[in-house]
Amino acid sequence: MKLLIAFSDPEVFNIKVLKKFISSNEKILMICPYDFIYSIFSLRNKLFNKPFDFFSKKTSEYLKKNILDLEIKIEKPNLFHIIYFLPISLIKSLINTSKLTKILRGNRSLLYFKGIDMTEYCLESLQRYFGRKFLIANENSFQNIFLSFVYLVCLEIYLNWFFSNFKKKKIKEVIINHEVYAECALFAECSQKLNGSEIFFSQIAYRKLLKFSNIRKSVYNYIPHVEKNKDFENVINWYGNNSITLNKNLKNKKIDPSKVLIVMHAFSDAGVIHSETSPLFQSFYHWIKKTLEIAKSHKNQQFIFRIHPDTFEFFHNDRIIISKLFKNLSKNIHVEDPRLVNPDHHFVEKLPLIVTFKGSIILEMGCSGVNVVSLSSIFPGQCSIVPGTLEEYENILSGKLNLSKMYLNEMQIKNYEIQRNNIIDALNSEFIRKNK
Repeated sequence: MKLLIAFSDPEVFNIKVLKKFISSNEKILMICPYDFIYSIFSLRNKLFNKPFDFFSKKTSEYLKKNILDLEIKIEKPNLFHIIYFLPISLIKSLINTSKLTKILRGNRSLLYFKGIDMTEYCLESLQRYFGRKFLIANENSFQNIFLSFVYLVCLEIYLNWFFSNFKKKKIKEVIINHEVYAECALFAECSQKLNGSEIFFSQIAYRKLLKFSNIRKSVYNYIPHVEKNKDFENVINWYGNNSITLNKNLKNKKIDPSKVLIVMHAFSDAGVIHSETSPLFQSFYHWIKKTLEIAKSHKNQQFIFRIHPDTFEFFHNDRIIISKLFKNLSKNIHVEDPRLVNPDHHFVEKLPLIVTFKGSIILEMGCSGVNVVSLSSIFPGQCSIVPGTLEEYENILSGKLNLSKMYLNEMQIKNYEIQRNNIIDALNSEFIRKNK
């Protein structure tokens, strides 16, 4: 049997692809952890007559409209389940909230449910779906901790119900449309543990259904190889006008290790920094906070912190985080607004040392023949420099590294070009035209 996890607007699914995977007259199960968790948080809205958008209802109606005679059974906890699982959920949530508090302070810790590490899934959801109520820059404030505790209690109740209800169901395939949030990806992983389920990813941005053997790996690991190369000049559809992209033949330029370009991420956008792929930092915020500390202590180095282009259009809370982080800066530290500069101005003469966490700048510079320093990996077989210790990271930021490693050979460049072509080929051209 198939299990579909309702999450976000159902039109995020690529319905053309999904219609081939889910047959007419088929019966599927559906769950929606998002509805259970956030409808509780939205009780205040009901007092002001603000309706809550139930994704389970919207998704069911959308699928039935597009797939003939589809039978959907929606499974969800009832009041008995909530009362039954509340005591153990309260205890576990107290433990996990204590661990989360350590993370918010900048220390390492992990949140578990039945042996599954759910740390990054929870951090993602807290940052994305609570707006200014949960702001990671407020670290271990009372509001952050209290909200986290209530959220974790709701999540624990649903997780306990899910394990109890689904341990005897033969769920062979799980369908999701997001791979980073607790309310979707975590439950796909739970089903994989319970039933050995296969995970299928359907999203309008991609023209094919992608099968994940390990949901913790980047989606790029599951994009098929292109038989014939696409036009390398094509722009990847989620890039903005101010993104750094398509710089060619930079390997002939010298790198100035005294100039460090920190290519930042959007703090509240789908980061998922799983512990096994990130030895140093558990959030983008803590990465930038520590990098700033190092920058202030190396005044002979010039540091440019480039804000993510989507910050101003989509992730408005990031502006609050940036204003909190970048106060009382040393003269050697500059914050770059991508709207005010040509994205390629860094590459006119000498090249800066480029540092990112796991951004697409790895791919773009790789195609240009130049390596970058990255804290984590999202591209299969990437050859970027990944520091293993905080001491090694600080040495790199101070300019102490072998510059010969910053230049890629022809085979490495070709590998990045192939990966870029693979991504372009996997993208849904109709979605690209719609979003241009």
